[in-house]
Amino acid sequence: MDDPVMLVEVDSTMDELHRRAEGGGEHGLAVVAARQRNGRGRLGRRWAAGDGGLWCSVLARDLGSAELDVLSLRVGIAVALALESAIPRVPRLMLKWPNDLRLAERKVGGVLSEARWHGTRAEWVVIGVGVNLRNRVPDALAAEAASLGEVTTVPAPDALAPLVIDAVRAAIMRTGTLDPDELEAWSLRDDLFGRRIMTPVMGIAEGITADGSLRVRQADGQLVLVRTGEVAADGTPT
Repeated sequence: MDDPVMLVEVDSTMDELHRRAEGGGEHGLAVVAARQRNGRGRLGRRWAAGDGGLWCSVLARDLGSAELDVLSLRVGIAVALALESAIPRVPRLMLKWPNDLRLAERKVGGVLSEARWHGTRAEWVVIGVGVNLRNRVPDALAAEAASLGEVTTVPAPDALAPLVIDAVRAAIMRTGTLDPDELEAWSLRDDLFGRRIMTPVMGIAEGITADGSLRVRQADGQLVLVRTGEVAADGTPT
């Protein structure tokens, strides 16, 4: 595949790649920016994306419904493994369903997937990855967000970007639902497992299924599979 497109500053790597997709950009095309003026996360939340972080997006075409259902989870696993292999002495990165990378109860990164549809078919999907590496987290967010540079020596974003992009490209080549290796990798990093949580339902988180559903055990013992929604955890493992 072609080398990533390296940019100094953009409004958003997501928007930049959507524009390139409209112009015929091919599967696997990647855009990296040193900083974003209007970086965003899930549900349109603003993401502070200044110098020192890793901000990139990768284009995927012709994904089926099974792949789309698990895309953010699959990419999150791949990114966590890539960062752990490349950053010396980094603690294990935890994964919070559906799209957060976390370290010591604070968010260090996230995965955002946005599809453009043609009828009922996803014509393309842009997968954005943002990771706080060396960048300073705003004081107002310090209680809930962190930078990996706070806990270890982190290579420069330019050094890590190709490794992360290769991991995302490999992830989007996988077919079907999550395989046993992916499920095991998630279970080792599952930041919600055993915690009391509130989603569309309340209960204890019991991991994920191969199709990306979150397993929630309610107080009456009933197991509910949650497909979408926000998760709030009380921070107390049972």
